Amino acid sequence: MTNLHVTPSEVDVGDTITISVEVENVGDGKGAYTVSVNCGGERLNKEVTLVPQEKKVVFLEYTVCTIEDFKIGVAGEPLETTIKVKRDKLEEIKTIRVVIEESYPEIKKRFSLRSFYYYTCKKTLESKGFTVVSEEASQYDATLFVEIEGHALSTQYSSSGSTLYTLPQTLYTGAKINITFSLSVLDCGVIKKEEFSEEKSCPETVYVHVNEIGFATEYTNPSDAPFKEVHWEQDLIVFINDIWGR
Repeated sequence: MTNLHVTPSEVDVGDTITISVEVENVGDGKGAYTVSVNCGGERLNKEVTLVPQEKKVVFLEYTVCTIEDFKIGVAGEPLETTIKVKRDKLEEIKTIRVVIEESYPEIKKRFSLRSFYYYTCKKTLESKGFTVVSEEASQYDATLFVEIEGHALSTQYSSSGSTLYTLPQTLYTGAKINITFSLSVLDCGVIKKEEFSEEKSCPETVYVHVNEIGFATEYTNPSDAPFKEVHWEQDLIVFINDIWGR
């Protein structure tokens, strides 16, 4: 490999760049070679066959699906260049579709908080000036995928007061949310993905209704865990600010 050339060197999200690599067979026999180019962590490969002493320019194309500057280099060679990524096209995004995916490993029955998460996202995005539509919409500029893994947290409590029994009882009074945001632009795909984790710990003391023999009647199942009390809205704001600086 003797030369690496990339055009243009400054691009916007969704633009396609052309990469040219000059290769030469310095041996005495005909051979097949693999030109391998690393584009910001994604590998592009192209096969080329050369006769002895032959030079060729190999062309590859790459669509920019990131908002960060990145490097392009040829594998095994000291050939590298940096691509500057602008964000002008992001300002064209006005309408965002929100798609919610949720799972709760500790809950065995059917359980969903999809509407709650959707309207929380909607309120947060609208505060940033976007129009928000549901996943069934057909007209939108970008899609925000929200993947939620909710864990019910439990600890043991003993009932107190004038109840008949004071045996320890496991109650689900805490919750943890692992949440992943991914923004996908129509003509490009996912341009940013980030994971967050938030938790509402189980309190040391909990006041709940009890039955006639002193056992709690609340927080007794994983589905009773306070998932709605786990605050992650600021994480979405951080995610949006990282992209648009709003």
